[in-house]
Amino acid sequence: MNSLAQKYPIALFIALVLLPVHGVLWPLSLSGVAPEQLQGFKIIFALLPSAMAFLVVYLAQGEEAVRRLWGKCFLKQNRLKYYSLALVSIAALGGLSLLIRYLYDGQAASFSELPDALTLAIGAPFLLLFPGFTEEFGWRGFLQERLQDKMGVFLASLLTGLVWGSWHSMDFLMGNWPTDYFSITVFFLYITATSIIIGGIYVLSGGSVFIAMLVHFSANVVNFLLPVWKMESSELTPLIYIGLLWVAAFMVLGVKRPVPQKENIIKS
Repeated sequence: MNSLAQKYPIALFIALVLLPVHGVLWPLSLSGVAPEQLQGFKIIFALLPSAMAFLVVYLAQGEEAVRRLWGKCFLKQNRLKYYSLALVSIAALGGLSLLIRYLYDGQAASFSELPDALTLAIGAPFLLLFPGFTEEFGWRGFLQERLQDKMGVFLASLLTGLVWGSWHSMDFLMGNWPTDYFSITVFFLYITATSIIIGGIYVLSGGSVFIAMLVHFSANVVNFLLPVWKMESSELTPLIYIGLLWVAAFMVLGVKRPVPQKENIIKS
């Protein structure tokens, strides 16, 4: 395992993240287990990306490299503008998509299912800490970081999004997304655009995993608190939202970025 981590860190990480998810869920799903009965696996699988990143780093280079990966959470060159950009970025696009839909055909979003204040107070820290902490050391801190050394930020964040989407496709097996071709296409267009935005802002910040966590949180604010995906009259609002995400993705990548301090966690 140590030699695999040293020679093929990217491939080993992807295998360790994807194989448990699909190796467990597909056999259970094909054997007739109901999607709702698979929901309990989600919390377990949510721990995989960051945990496997730390494991591969440890196997390849030991404890000091693990400390360096952990140290990517906060970097000295972070400024308030990056924290602000991370927090409002994707959430603002979600709100803008609702506004555009209303101006286009008068279809107003319904906020009747918005959680109450207590639920929001409890849920907001969870949306910030759990998905970001358990995923972003793996997606941006490890996978994108390794890929962008080979192919640049755009392709690295795009491929990271495809791996992220393959991992997140557990939601189809768990019944959280419809399994028709349109929904699958929309899902991957959404998650790859989101990955490019997170990856671009991550690089802009100098490589702060915490900044990536904040952008991830901004995306979850849309998914859980804004009715972007619940406009019953048509799929127009999700398509507007995804279009805005792709525009923002190319805008983020077009901004002149600082040269980050190189932290070579693993020599691929």
